[in-house]
Amino acid sequence: MPASVSRRRVLVACGAWLLAACSAKSRRPSARGSSPIRVVPTPTATVTQSSSPQASAVASRPAATPTVAPSAQVTALGSRHVAGDVVKQADARRFAPMVNGSWAGAWRDDSGLSGTSDITLAVDPMRLKARGTLTFDGPLLAGATIPPATYEIDLLGFARDAATWTVITPQFGVAAVTADGGVNATASCHDIPQAPGAQLEMTGTRLGSRVDVRYTITDASGKKTIGTAAWGKGSVRATPQDPRNTRHDSLADILSGAYAADFLDAIDLSKAMSRPMKPPIPNGGRIQIYAGIDVSNTYAETVDGFVRVDLQVYRSNSAATATAWWKQNLHKQPQLPGPWKAAFFQAPGYPVFYCWVGNLMFIITVGQTVAGAKRALSAATRERDCKAVAGAVARAAAKR
Repeated sequence: MPASVSRRRVLVACGAWLLAACSAKSRRPSARGSSPIRVVPTPTATVTQSSSPQASAVASRPAATPTVAPSAQVTALGSRHVAGDVVKQADARRFAPMVNGSWAGAWRDDSGLSGTSDITLAVDPMRLKARGTLTFDGPLLAGATIPPATYEIDLLGFARDAATWTVITPQFGVAAVTADGGVNATASCHDIPQAPGAQLEMTGTRLGSRVDVRYTITDASGKKTIGTAAWGKGSVRATPQDPRNTRHDSLADILSGAYAADFLDAIDLSKAMSRPMKPPIPNGGRIQIYAGIDVSNTYAETVDGFVRVDLQVYRSNSAATATAWWKQNLHKQPQLPGPWKAAFFQAPGYPVFYCWVGNLMFIITVGQTVAGAKRALSAATRERDCKAVAGAVARAAAKR
C-alpha cells in the first residue's frame, strides 16, 4: 500500500475520534462493511473492564499527556482489536507529528451563543495508542453544556478501510461516523445525555492544521439550531465561520462539493434539463488542483434516475489566473454566444461544455446513468441540455 494512502487512512482513525466527539451527519455505509467500536464511559479517571462483547477496558496507567482534571470522564475507543488491514507503527510514525499537540478552537451558533473549545491529542507510535481530551466552554447544545472528556484510543481497534464507525461517548451519545480520505468526515448523534430527545448532525473538513465543522442540532420539539466550529493546531485559537452565512464558500465547502451544489440549487434545474430533477448532491473537491485554482464538484439526476448532469466549478484566486487557465484549456473551439465571457464544447459532437464567468470556470456534462444505459440520449439532446444548464448557471454566477 502506498505511504500516502496509509497516512490518509490512519488519519481517519484519529479524525473519527474528533468527529464522533463533536458529532456529525452520517453517510450511507459502503458495501465494504463497517468496524463497530464500543466506547465504555466511566464516572472516574479509571477505565474498568466492560462486560460488553464489543469492548474491553484500557488498563489504568500513567497518561502520556498532561493530567486530566478528575471530573473528566475517560472513555475507551477501539479496545477490541480488529482483524485484517490494521494500523502499522510506520503509519503512526508518519501521522503523529501532524496531529500531536494542542488544538485551540471555538464555536458559535445562529442564536448568538458562542464559546471556546480545546483538544489535546498524543499518539504513541510504538504502542499504537492515542489519548485525546476534548473540552467545550459554554452551552453548545442549544443551551446545554457538555462535560469534558478524555478518550483512550487503541489504533488496533480501527480497520483502516472501514466504511463507518459506531461509537458511544459520554459527551454526544451514540454517533455514527463516516470518513473520506482523512479530509472529510460526517457523523450523526442521538441519545445525547445532556439533551434528551435531541439529534446532532455535523460535517467536518480537515485542511492542513485546521479543522472546520458545521452542525445542526434538532431538539426534542423539532427546533433547529445551526452552528459552526473550528480548531487550529497551536496556541492561536481558530475562528469559526458565520453560521448565518448560507452560502457554501469556505474551503470546507469546496472540498465537500457543497460550493458547487449551490450553483445548481440557485437555478431551475428541471426547466434547464427539460425533465424533473432531483436535488444536487455534493461530490467532493480539491484545493489547489492547479496553482491558484480550487475545484468543487456536484451532480444531479433526473427523477426517473436515467439521466445525470455533472458540474465542476473551478474557482481562481484572480482574473489573471482565470485567464491563464482558460487559455491553457481552450482547444481552439468555436466560441459560442451566451451569458459568459467565453464558452465552447470540448470537441465537435462531444458534449462536454466549458464556460467562463468572472473568476469562475464551469464544466458541464450530461449523460445516462447506469440505470439509463439502454435509453441513450442523442448528442444533440446532450448538447442542448449542457448549454441550457450552463446558461442558467452563468446567470446565477453573475449575481453572486
